[in-house]
Amino acid sequence: MANGQTLDLAQGSETLTLSTNGAFTFATLVTQGGNYEVKVSGQPPVWQTCSVSNGTGSASANVSNVVVNCVSSDAAATDLLNDTGIDWCTENITTPSTWVNNALCSAVNWVGNLWGQQQDAFFGRDAQAKAGTLSKVGGGMVGFDFTKIGASGKALAKQGETWSDTGTEAASTQWDCVRDNVTGLVWEVKRNDVTHLRHMGHGYAWYNPDSTTNGGAVGYETPLLDTNGNAVNAPTCEGVADVNKCNTQSYVTAVNTVGLCGKTDWRLPNVDELRNLAHTGRTNPVIDTDYFPNTSTDWMWSSSPSANYSGSAWFVYFSSGDGSINTKYLAYRVRLVRSGQ
Repeated sequence: MANGQTLDLAQGSETLTLSTNGAFTFATLVTQGGNYEVKVSGQPPVWQTCSVSNGTGSASANVSNVVVNCVSSDAAATDLLNDTGIDWCTENITTPSTWVNNALCSAVNWVGNLWGQQQDAFFGRDAQAKAGTLSKVGGGMVGFDFTKIGASGKALAKQGETWSDTGTEAASTQWDCVRDNVTGLVWEVKRNDVTHLRHMGHGYAWYNPDSTTNGGAVGYETPLLDTNGNAVNAPTCEGVADVNKCNTQSYVTAVNTVGLCGKTDWRLPNVDELRNLAHTGRTNPVIDTDYFPNTSTDWMWSSSPSANYSGSAWFVYFSSGDGSINTKYLAYRVRLVRSGQ
């Protein structure tokens, strides 16, 4: 078993939950000569593939040869990109001339209009989703394809429930991670609780002491200014080892220490990964909120340092989806990712 994960086995009407390696015993006895069938029950961990050997037979004596084997099945990055989320057209359809956004692409006959035929909405996964021809593993707006994952690394039994800040994982109204079935990346989900480690409003300075990846400047262990340009005089985060050091590295360490969704290899996404999560067919925030609730419409750090200014790094603005660079001492938001590059 991977750290922090559980597996449900079933034998008849009894379910047994395993969280560690070793021998297991069902409480309900099988009568001598009776048949048994041990199988994986419910949702297995999304990070592992589990199989049962010698799971069926007749109990002529105590049965001790049933073996459950779980192996890592982490998916690497697919090298695929999400579509933009734009399934509408920009059209000059009024008199006097006025550009109209979010218009039906069918409002104009684009035959013979080469520019009009090249609009984003006519191509890709978003266009397929709108036409009803796109097959998905999970769900999501337009061409996005997501799966909700619980604390132990299992996909939620019910994927269509709505998030509630007072909900539970058992009711499928809270979850901790989301797997992007297009890119293969897995993302953390934020909480609307200022005391929670993963609160949506916490801010972090950009900090990376690795000289091979920090662009020539380590950054700042503590943020100096907030997003409004005001001096930071109090901790801007909770749950890290030292709340006086609210920075991207301290946050990564804290999340890996608790083993979010059963994994300890969470990291700061690079700017391309973060930008590709943005649903730019909408605004405020530019993300599928059915899967990523509690998303701040604010600046979010990537791991990518600026090539021109060593004291700056790239961020994505989740109000509009734009990306740019800014100084590393600012208290920006963070969303971690894992699997692949």
